[in-house]
Amino acid sequence: MSARNLPPLSMKLASLFSALFVLSTLFCSAASWRRRRRRRCYRNCTPESWAGKQWSSCSKSCGTGTQFRTRGIATPAICGGTCNVILRETRLCNTQCCPVSCQWSWNAWSLCRGCGISTQTRTLRVTRYPSCGGAACPGTQTRSCNTGV
Repeated sequence: MSARNLPPLSMKLASLFSALFVLSTLFCSAASWRRRRRRRCYRNCTPESWAGKQWSSCSKSCGTGTQFRTRGIATPAICGGTCNVILRETRLCNTQCCPVSCQWSWNAWSLCRGCGISTQTRTLRVTRYPSCGGAACPGTQTRSCNTGV
């Protein structure tokens, strides 16, 4: 039986199947072409160079602070490429110790002994000793006493 002898519904179904076959062939070819194309153009991103990128100011003036610098992406990833690069660097800065000055209070004056002009002294009660070039603790104080005799 030829296509001319088929009933009209059968001819329509045959045309529909023919069209579906052509479309599926085209679609499969296009999909495989896209896969092949993606493999050829696959490219990861490229970061900008660190050269010329300035460090931020240090977070502390002494006692170990941190500073950072950032860079951007020179060339973005395409066709499924990745971008696993470091865009921010951090480093330590001002690692020298901070000056700490002496912290203290005075103990009571000693008793004034003897007749006539005498002396009494007082010493420090140190609560924090100086370090890293901080101000030193003062010495013992002396004063005259019994000066009215």
